[in-house]
Formats: sequence, C-alpha cells, structure tokens
Amino acid sequence: MDNIKNLLEERLWNFIKRNYTSENYSSSVLDSIQFIGDLIRDKSGLETDGNNLIGQAFGGQNPKIKLNKLQTETEKNIQKGVENTLRGIYSAFRNPRSHTKYVDKEEDADAIILFINHLLKLIDKSKGKF
Repeated sequence: MDNIKNLLEERLWNFIKRNYTSENYSSSVLDSIQFIGDLIRDKSGLETDGNNLIGQAFGGQNPKIKLNKLQTETEKNIQKGVENTLRGIYSAFRNPRSHTKYVDKEEDADAIILFINHLLKLIDKSKGKF
C-alpha cells in the first residue's frame, strides 16, 4: 500500500486513498477514473462524460486538449492513441465496475491506477493550443 502511494501524483493519491486504504480496490479504480475525467473536463471546458468527453476533448482535427503540436504523423498517432486508450479505460474498467459487482485484487487495481497516473502526467503536460 505504501508502495503505490509513493508512485502516484499526490493529488491522485489524495483522491483515491480513502477507498484504497480500506482495501476497496474496485472503488479506488473508479475513483482514479473519476479523477482523470474531472481533470479532462477542467482542462477542456467540457461538461460531458465517458466516451463523449474523450472524443470531444482529444478527437477531431482541432481537439480541445492537444498532447503535442499535431504536426507529424507520430504526433497525430500519439494523440489518437491516447484518445483510444482513454475510451478503452472507460469501456474496460469504469463501466463494468459501475454497472455490476466487481472485486479487484490489490495488484490489479495497482496496475490500472498506475497506468491512469501515467495518462494523468501526459494530460498535465498538454495544452489547449500550441
């Protein structure tokens, strides 16, 4: 438990710690996804949720959140890849835990939360316009 705390951005840890320290790992996964959704809404000015939020924030020719200058094929691939990854997080991780009883083991929750922490860092570096 102390291990993951030291690996996460402090604000993410503060958001999930109550459920995580209570060993409610599925809820801590949901908390981490809620946190990144809130960050995306704050950064984009959008009020939607789920795949609509992700598509509007990261997709299209002129996304509200740009991870880079979107000039080269590689930069465009990174943008599209993060968009698709975030869509996958909502579909594969948030939705099952929101709609059915789901019990995560600590190691599975750690992996998901650490990946969300990585995406959080990418989004923190992003800009609305380059």
